[in-house]
Amino acid sequence: MNYYAGVDLHKKFSVFTIKNGEGDLVKQEKITNNREELLRFIKQFEKVKLAVEATFNWAWFSDICDEENVPLVLSHPLKTRAIASAKIKTDKIDSNILADLLRVNLLPKSYRFTKEERALKDILRYRIALVRYQTSLKNRVHAILHKHNIQIPATDIFGKLGKKICLSQSLPPIYQKMLNRYLFLTEVIALEIVGAENIADEEFKKHNLFDDLKRLMTIPGVGKFTAMMILAEIGNIKRFKNAKALSSYVGIIPSVYQSGETRRSGSITKEGTAYLRWALIQSAHKSVIQKSHLASFYRRLKKKDKKKAKVAVARKILVAAYHILTKKAEFKNPGKPAILSG
Repeated sequence: MNYYAGVDLHKKFSVFTIKNGEGDLVKQEKITNNREELLRFIKQFEKVKLAVEATFNWAWFSDICDEENVPLVLSHPLKTRAIASAKIKTDKIDSNILADLLRVNLLPKSYRFTKEERALKDILRYRIALVRYQTSLKNRVHAILHKHNIQIPATDIFGKLGKKICLSQSLPPIYQKMLNRYLFLTEVIALEIVGAENIADEEFKKHNLFDDLKRLMTIPGVGKFTAMMILAEIGNIKRFKNAKALSSYVGIIPSVYQSGETRRSGSITKEGTAYLRWALIQSAHKSVIQKSHLASFYRRLKKKDKKKAKVAVARKILVAAYHILTKKAEFKNPGKPAILSG
């Protein structure tokens, strides 16, 4: 007999609801998040398929299921809530609802990144966190200097000369100590950023992704890091039927409000990965100052709204990336390339 299990994951425990093909409740139990305990419960049922929401802590559970060859479906949290509230008349998405939606094949699936794909995403996100921390430290250095009306005669105060001048200032003892520590920490973080980049290089090389990296870097404004972000955050490009589906996944398409014959577009949906949207916007800033059709496209749109124009360019970059990855071709700037359509 086939069984369907909804799993409501929590930090220290999980709630399992097991149902048969007819929808009858077979068992419901609260299990400690211990590998042995979880497997003891799951393996009571010979043919069981599990469903769990793609919340922040699904990865460890997914790895256990993969290692034990237990079928697992990852549900899309927002879409699952929408279906459940419409068809089951409750706004609480728990293990019982997951089991029912899985059983009747109504569960909206979310892509389940492999352990290797998650590692690529996490090392790049780690680099982003380091850069943001470094920026915060540098802002604190500037704040101390501004507070004491000190102007550093150097192009880069965090360069060799700039730091030397900073350290030679006659600040009150407590502020001098803080300045010295902030400057020291920026050096430590800079080294760690380089280390993170080296790890990322090794991982992308291990997974034979350098050819795709080089192709993506032919897009105006797309550097190595953004190319890495595109590959890591997307995962398997073949799971998207077209560029529009990819743009929707990234949340970089306009939201649509429709009532009767009235239809209007709003701001972008911002669903999906915020990291990739951020990287694409950064690339858009760079691409619009280069000689390319992306820059021409931006100039036409910026007359109405510069911010929306940048977002539109970012979407064009993503569309180009889709075609480059699916066709294994480089970006072609002369003429109006097909990869810019969509």
